[in-house]
Amino acid sequence: MYNLPRKKKGWMKLQVVKVVEEVEDTRTLFLEDYEDGGRVIDYIPGQYLTFRFDDLSERPIVRSYSLSSCPRETDYLTITVKQVVDPVVSKYLCCEVKEGDVLTARGPIGRFVYESQKDTSHLVLVCAGSGITPFFSMLKEFEESLGSSDSPQEITLIAVFKTREDIIFRKKLEDLGKRQRINITIALTREDLRSEGYLYGRITGEMVEEVFKSDLGGKTYMVCGPGPMMESIKAFLLSRGVGRDCIKEESFDS
Repeated sequence: MYNLPRKKKGWMKLQVVKVVEEVEDTRTLFLEDYEDGGRVIDYIPGQYLTFRFDDLSERPIVRSYSLSSCPRETDYLTITVKQVVDPVVSKYLCCEVKEGDVLTARGPIGRFVYESQKDTSHLVLVCAGSGITPFFSMLKEFEESLGSSDSPQEITLIAVFKTREDIIFRKKLEDLGKRQRINITIALTREDLRSEGYLYGRITGEMVEEVFKSDLGGKTYMVCGPGPMMESIKAFLLSRGVGRDCIKEESFDS
């Protein structure tokens, strides 16, 4: 599906051209190639950029962030970053970086992607918090092509956030949920809004099973979030007979 002729080798410079505050502790940075007239590097939904920060510590710090933009958005790349308590980098990106700043990065790379030749036609995306970013890229990329030979036939997103106000990309997710063959299920851990269609509690294997009325077969599961959550979901799916080759994981702790 994707021909990727424009891959840069080594480190490159990306300029921040726009900053959007998504929710209280999360922002999206819009990036352009600083050295090549703003052109966008080719990539596949689900891939990530690796950034190097030379001035935040005595030694360079390297961190990776999934792309929240999709290849159909040809004017820019975006990463969406959530500020966490300790790490220096997330604080820098969420509180200090501004339009015009230049970041050092390489990529995009990564194998956490939909493969039409190997994966099933029903793609299930399970995530917690900012783990939604690679899935947001996939949802936007496939929303116009569901059912074609190189795209899933159907996508189900199951995501968990603390409260409704913490839902990253909430408006776009609501719009996506109105499209045929895209199913959006949101769980909240600190706000009980079951009367408004949300689930309540942390994502568990039992919750995933409930969404599909116990019909877990014939699907490819992509799970993105903290390690313990991923291990729990994976163990549950395996116990219900889902094959290992139908489960993909991407650790996403911040």
